[in-house]
Parts: sequence; C-alpha cells; structure tokens
Amino acid sequence: MVAKPTSNTRGNSDTSQLDQGMNLELEHSYAMTYEQERGLDASLRAFAQGRGLVVEGDFPVYQVRAAGGPLSASDQVALVDGLIERPGLVAMSLTWYWAVVDSAGAHPGEARVRVPVDDMGLIGLTLLHRTRHISPARYMQVLAEYQTSHERACVPGAPGGTTSSIIGAMH
Repeated sequence: MVAKPTSNTRGNSDTSQLDQGMNLELEHSYAMTYEQERGLDASLRAFAQGRGLVVEGDFPVYQVRAAGGPLSASDQVALVDGLIERPGLVAMSLTWYWAVVDSAGAHPGEARVRVPVDDMGLIGLTLLHRTRHISPARYMQVLAEYQTSHERACVPGAPGGTTSSIIGAMH
C-alpha cells in the first residue's frame, strides 16, 4: 500500500506518522453459503466506494485505505458498524499499519484487534456511537483497547475488562 502522510505526530517535531491503511479479515460461519459470501463482498465494496475508500483483496481478507488521504476514524467506525449485523459473520480482525519516520529513518508499526461481533461490549459500544454519545475517534480508541481489556477480563481476579472500558468511554 502507498503510505499517506497524516497529521498525527509522536510528540517531537522531527517525527511524523504515515498512514498505510487497515487490513480487515472476516471470520464467517461455516454455514455461510457461497452466495452469502459474494453478497457480503459486494455490499462491502459498494459501501467503501460510496465513502471514497479503496478496498483491495477478496473475501475474507481485505486491505482498506482512503483514496485521497488518511483513513479517518469516521470511515473505520462506519465500516465496523456496517459489518457487525451481517448474517453469518462471526468476528472481524482489524490490523492497522503505519510507518513512523524520524531522524533515524522509517520504522513500521502495527496494531491488531479481533472483534467477536456478538460480544455484548461491542454491541454496547456501537449503541453509544449510534446514539451519538461517543465520537468515532473515541469509538476507535475503545476498540483499540478492547483486546487488552478483554484478555484481562478472562483472567480471574484481573482488573479491567470490556465493560469498564466502555463505561469509561461515556465519561
């Protein structure tokens, strides 16, 4: 993918971050038919085209980027929100790539989160966004924290968890 400069910085003036889009991997039910897979693929591509996004790849693995600049939080949230209610979809994995450029050169960065679409925390987060109680940027921040919080919640006696992250998003 082509790196696109963003307005994000790492805090010092000689550092900039280049947005390289997002990978989207869909996990589907084994009961999903080929026609349903094609329908999901077609609706994803139509949605992306309507938002000015470029989708490369084929079901179930895609690369998503913005055609004319960085991939916005609003675009990312709209994509996730549009997919979570699709029949046959079990989970989606989102992976973000970027390059941090500083005086020492370019360094790759990556962040990944797996989102089960039937998770009550994701449903609550989505409802908060749909009712405009949180912004797209906050939605993505909570979603990025989701994996770590979810893993802590699965360990007996560990603090945190999805619910506490989402409740924190409301404040």
